[in-house]
Amino acid sequence: MGDYGIKETKELIGAVLTLIEESHEAAKNGIGLDDIGKFFKVAKEFPAAFEGIGEVPEEIMDLNETEYKEICDFIKEDFDISEDDVEAVVEQLFNIVIGMVRTYTMIKNIRSKKDNAVDG
Repeated sequence: MGDYGIKETKELIGAVLTLIEESHEAAKNGIGLDDIGKFFKVAKEFPAAFEGIGEVPEEIMDLNETEYKEICDFIKEDFDISEDDVEAVVEQLFNIVIGMVRTYTMIKNIRSKKDNAVDG
């Protein structure tokens, strides 16, 4: 176990959490033009997060205890999530990112079929 690493999973989790945090911050006062910078921060993270999205399921399935702890520490430190809450957050994030991977793959396949139908 642990052969795949967790780079892609951390990048996707980081992008998702950044989106959630920045959306929450923007919504506090009502979203306005002054919040554009928050969403640029999110937009900067998503290309790297989606670049290796296909590897995320394998990384999650191959997690060892050390990698799981590294993900928990990453979330606690970078996103100020408490020790008491981090495991529930990680579990929910795994559900979100697996759902994102499935949706991404589905849409990619649909578009590929359309492209092949047009080319064929």
